[in-house]
Amino acid sequence: MEFKEDMIGKVEGAGWICNICKRPMNEKRHLKAHIERKHIVAQYLIQCKLCSKICTHEANMGSHLRRAHKLAPGKKSIRANCELIINPELTEVDGAPKLEPVKEIMLDDPLDDDE
Repeated sequence: MEFKEDMIGKVEGAGWICNICKRPMNEKRHLKAHIERKHIVAQYLIQCKLCSKICTHEANMGSHLRRAHKLAPGKKSIRANCELIINPELTEVDGAPKLEPVKEIMLDDPLDDDE
């Protein structure tokens, strides 16, 4: 599923509402971020190399590293202790058959279509 404008509703005098879970928000950009994080299946996931926990966002993995492993939650720590994997819930990625986990990819590096 990808983001569509009809996932967001306008509430007169009260801001915006998620049409999926009915959560209200004051700003449309925050509601869009909520929908992308909570309701859209992520194509790529971040997996902790220390305990195999999987997160959908860098911020969540940073919190996990800080709480569970007492590590600094910055990008260097995430790059050193995590790997990017293709979401196993997906049966296809961009129309291609499901792939095996992606190894040794820097989280901030763009992915080439040829890989």
